[in-house]
Amino acid sequence: MLARTEALPGVTSAAVTSILPLHNQDDRAEFLIEHGPSLPPNERLQTDLRHVSPGYFQTMGIALKSGRLFDNHDNNAARAPLVGVVDEIFVRRFFPGQNPLGRHLLLGNTSLEIAGVVGDVKHAGADRDVRPTLYISFLQRPAMRMNLVVRTAADPVNLAASVKRAIWSIDGNQPVYRIESMDTVVAEATSAPRLIFSLLSTFAAIALGLAAIGIYGVVAYSVAQRTNEIGIRMALGARPRNVLAHVLRQGMTVVALGLAIGLAAVFALGRLAESLLYKTSPHESLVLAAISTLLAAVALLACWLPARRATRINPIEALRAE
Repeated sequence: MLARTEALPGVTSAAVTSILPLHNQDDRAEFLIEHGPSLPPNERLQTDLRHVSPGYFQTMGIALKSGRLFDNHDNNAARAPLVGVVDEIFVRRFFPGQNPLGRHLLLGNTSLEIAGVVGDVKHAGADRDVRPTLYISFLQRPAMRMNLVVRTAADPVNLAASVKRAIWSIDGNQPVYRIESMDTVVAEATSAPRLIFSLLSTFAAIALGLAAIGIYGVVAYSVAQRTNEIGIRMALGARPRNVLAHVLRQGMTVVALGLAIGLAAVFALGRLAESLLYKTSPHESLVLAAISTLLAAVALLACWLPARRATRINPIEALRAE
């Protein structure tokens, strides 16, 4: 089936895996490390387990870091040793500072040799930490359920019918379902965080707009109330830039106080937002500095508009109104 699929025009490579990344399925294995650390009785180490075909890593774009990948010689022939491939988090957790290649894992009564190390994959979710994963060749340890993955040179959706025919040419009764691109899989896996981000962004934009309108309204009202005072200042020789600086200083003083209170609230309530963030602290100095700068810039613009209007007050008209 893989050979016929790979022979289709537009197909670069094809492979099978027991579980696809970012799918709500799980398969774990318990193991011990031969000549490894001693564990209490009946206690075992745990890892995610994936049965894959030779070519799976190339098809999915998972990089080889050291050692080798599976090939067709890794099969269930009597003399073929059972081998496995692990990811980098597996090495960091179970072989810190050591070379795992050639080491043996004990899975029940079976010994497995580590032949290669590949890059990490977020199997559990895009917003979750990477978990140690052990890959075994499905030619040595078949699984009851497999997923076909196909890398194409064009839109993969257009090749769905051809791939179906390739499968049915082997077994016409084989059900083929849930055909989707990895772009769709990633979009589905990240839909909830993206929705939350979109809602928060929308509410933040509305809040920023309301804050700007509020600052503008307060400063404009203050300028209107002080028209006579400003007129007198200008009649006594105050220059427009002095009036502009005076109004801006008074408006931005309140803004600075508000920013200080807001930053204090962020540090006090930051833990409430930590669950919505992935590998990002709510107290990142660069982010807080950027947000404070944005708020200050919006507030400065909101203050500058009525302050500029104050510089155009005619002293004579202001005094006449008095």
